Amino acid sequence: MERLNRIGLIIILFTLVSSCSASYKFNREIKKLDKENNLANLKANKKFLKTISQELKNTNHIFYKIRPLYSYNSFEGWNAVIFDEDNHKVYKVDCDNRMQNFRINDTLYDYDEKYNQFVYDLFKNESCDTLQILSKKNTSQFIDETFYDVNLKTKLSRVCKFEEILYFNQLYEEKYGY
Repeated sequence: MERLNRIGLIIILFTLVSSCSASYKFNREIKKLDKENNLANLKANKKFLKTISQELKNTNHIFYKIRPLYSYNSFEGWNAVIFDEDNHKVYKVDCDNRMQNFRINDTLYDYDEKYNQFVYDLFKNESCDTLQILSKKNTSQFIDETFYDVNLKTKLSRVCKFEEILYFNQLYEEKYGY
């Protein structure tokens, strides 16, 4: 009987551990990266990942970019772009400054889409250093962005904090020939 109780307990514990959602695991990795790199962990990260938890259910590798949104020097909220590496999808999620209204945004403006693809390619294929060097060429302090590469399978994750690259259109045209 005691052996049966132990087996039952092991099954329950295994079920609980294996049922942790991907969004929870991604958030845990992001918190760990923030702590290791002395970055402020944002409550918005957890809420963004929870908002698209169904979409990330079968995903083990994402690139996740978050940035604040400003309008006329006032804080408007947060914007996140999640590149799902396993399913080859991109999700854009926005929230207001009170972090109450989260929505998946299907509409990407041409500028935003090009910019997000540009920094994603640089972070994925080049390095964080490349993004930071390009952002240092900005003429003035602008918006800080944070980009995460979280791979749950390999346990190799990284983070990069840089300023928005204001002159990216010129670089985009040089890189892609547009």
